[in-house]
Amino acid sequence: MSPQEPTTTVVDAAERRRYEIRVGDAVAGYALYRDAPGTRVVVHTEIAAAHEGGGLGSRLAAGVLDDIGRTGGR
Repeated sequence: MSPQEPTTTVVDAAERRRYEIRVGDAVAGYALYRDAPGTRVVVHTEIAAAHEGGGLGSRLAAGVLDDIGRTGGR
């Protein structure tokens, strides 16, 4: 039996003004943002070297866009 893969989640770490993608409890990457009236602007994204090539950048982008849409932003 193979070990279970850690859960991957995207969370809004609002106190840091960034979304984080977490693999288990570890932050594997982030997307920095700034807010303007009715708009959230993503200004920088980064995935840790140890997690590159695993599709986490795409998951992070999808999670960010989902959250922005869910909260009524653009």
